[in-house]
Amino acid sequence: MTDENSITGLSLQYQNENSETVLTLNIECNLDVKSLQYDPTSEGNTLKFTSAAACPVFEYSALYQFLSKYSYLLGAILIVKGLFLAINGNKAITRVIGLIGFLASSVVLLSLSFYGLAKNNSQTQEWVLWVIFAACLLVGAFIGFQISKLKKVGIAVLAGWGGVTLGFILTITFVIGNTYLYWAVIGGCALVCFYAAFLIERHVIMVATAFVGSYLFVRGISLYAGGFPPEGSLHDEISSGALDWNTFPKTYYVYFWSIIFCSLIALVHQRKHDKAEQKKIAALQENN
Repeated sequence: MTDENSITGLSLQYQNENSETVLTLNIECNLDVKSLQYDPTSEGNTLKFTSAAACPVFEYSALYQFLSKYSYLLGAILIVKGLFLAINGNKAITRVIGLIGFLASSVVLLSLSFYGLAKNNSQTQEWVLWVIFAACLLVGAFIGFQISKLKKVGIAVLAGWGGVTLGFILTITFVIGNTYLYWAVIGGCALVCFYAAFLIERHVIMVATAFVGSYLFVRGISLYAGGFPPEGSLHDEISSGALDWNTFPKTYYVYFWSIIFCSLIALVHQRKHDKAEQKKIAALQENN
């Protein structure tokens, strides 16, 4: 049983040998009712009950539910953008910084907007969701454009976002369910990468773009192939107890190693380009 934005309970239908429904059992979610309670409004072949046991243990975010409807479109965008980042990380640094600024700010704005809708239990129409989605992308594009003008800040944001992505992957790879440890790992990875950006700028750019680009590329493929749920949703399932090592989707590790493999290929490609550029610069300096 669901409404437009959330799960409201369970519904079981019993059918006879002719596939005709002979009995419908509806159990509505009510956190205040600890035991199964009969609803006197039941009529005909439909029996109604209320119980806290019918409430969801976890629920996919409103943003995830919205994007899932258009995964075929989102997948293509992620594949194209991921390839661009992974291959051109140290070639078109201004565009790369702008793209990362756009993606990071858009994701934050979209997450906050859809979280607010879910918290208010708003019955939002589809066209309104599209308006919110478009508005977040426009604001994200503006922020990305502004960040692209500030190279040092942009590189730090790029490295920090790479650290966040790494943190998400590590926490799920090691099935970390504790909320404090989960956010500590993500925050720690982000801070380390953010700080490293000021020490070894050129190398951080190559590693971060190779990794983030590969992640987006593989994530885009997974939207068609399946078997690679979002890290946030997996964490919710793990922390709620609905998922443990035995039931954890092992296909996750296929995607994990695919990201590592693609990252190494992209990094080797960028390193070759970087060395060639350094040789050109050295030759020009000698001629001058």
